[in-house]
Amino acid sequence: MKKKPIRYRMDNSATIYPMVATKNAQSLFGLSAELSEPIEKETFLSAIELSFKRYPFYKVRIRNGFFRPYFEENNKPYILLGNRNFLLEPVSFKDNNDYPFATEIVKNRVYMSFFHALCDATGAMEFLKTVLHTYLKLLNKPIEDNGVRTCESAWKNKEAEDPFERYYKRFPLISGAKNMAGGYAYGVKEELLSNNRFESNKVLCKTAELLQAARKYNCTMTVFVAALLARAVFLAHDSEPRKYNYVFFIPVNYRKFFPSDSLRNFTGFARCVVPKEKDFSLETLISVIGAEMKKQMEKEELHRKLSFSSLMSKNPLMRVLPFIIKRRISLWGRGLGKMPRQTMIISNIGRVDFPSTEDVTGLTFFVNCNARTPENVGILSYKDQTTIAFLRKIVSEETEKTFHRLLSEFIPCELVKEYK
Repeated sequence: MKKKPIRYRMDNSATIYPMVATKNAQSLFGLSAELSEPIEKETFLSAIELSFKRYPFYKVRIRNGFFRPYFEENNKPYILLGNRNFLLEPVSFKDNNDYPFATEIVKNRVYMSFFHALCDATGAMEFLKTVLHTYLKLLNKPIEDNGVRTCESAWKNKEAEDPFERYYKRFPLISGAKNMAGGYAYGVKEELLSNNRFESNKVLCKTAELLQAARKYNCTMTVFVAALLARAVFLAHDSEPRKYNYVFFIPVNYRKFFPSDSLRNFTGFARCVVPKEKDFSLETLISVIGAEMKKQMEKEELHRKLSFSSLMSKNPLMRVLPFIIKRRISLWGRGLGKMPRQTMIISNIGRVDFPSTEDVTGLTFFVNCNARTPENVGILSYKDQTTIAFLRKIVSEETEKTFHRLLSEFIPCELVKEYK
């Protein structure tokens, strides 16, 4: 008798992603790793397959149930994609053997694009670390096991749990919707790149020096960088008169506030509004964004947003609607507004711990963007370096050039183009 594939429940916040995904618009984010030597593709592919033993809930494909999508064990072999045209190019799941994340290798770099329904950047980075560790082991490179979920270790049920379900709490629907959506925001309007493509530049600097610069303003690295980015957007693209406030979405890792071992999605955001009347000096921006972050990092506010993310699963009406109708409602809702709800997304996944090695020389985090929000930023720190990666859908590189100039007034930093 043929074994029935294992099913995994999709977390409550993730169910929206399959509903709004189209051929040209997917909720993807990317991770890349740079190695000191060209990557052996077949060996790396073996490392991914071995890592699936540690992450069986990533060896899946998406199925659409009658009421909601879910994950099903994928028994097809994992494959590497080649000849992709640009970073975070939409993935054809069919061409990817139905897997919800895609891998491409270019010389000494590996690029992974994750469909957000599968996991958030925290889970994806843990998986990438395991794959890199396994790859180096297969090459007989000397590397320790500390800070990595090795492929030989046993996986835990808690890693595949839905933490949104665990921490759900009833809140008034209207107030939750208001807090999540907000009003319209100032949006950058520039010429779009051709063929629906993205391009990327990165600013590299020493982590210790960036932290020291932030401490001079008595703020966190995230607030300091966000304020510099806000000023860069203002200087590069602002026009008068301003009709809308500037709004910066800064993702928040709920695991820091609501204990969870989940490697699926468990991320929310702080919606930082900079009123259009502000002078946009660095001091003002640090004050405004810092205050917004402090207010929205209060546990009750985070709990409200966390619970609202479970609307599709908890609201009695939405729960009983067939998936096909939910999808139509979601696509209709996404297409309603022509104005952006945020000026920029600024996501800092923090310091990445990995065993000491000279073989993995750099890591980068890419945040997807679209025509309404055409510039977004991903930040991470690895070894002694912080990488601030811009992904943009517009021709203009003025934001990253201006940011580089502003940051270089405080610390040495380098602006480099991401070539794929």
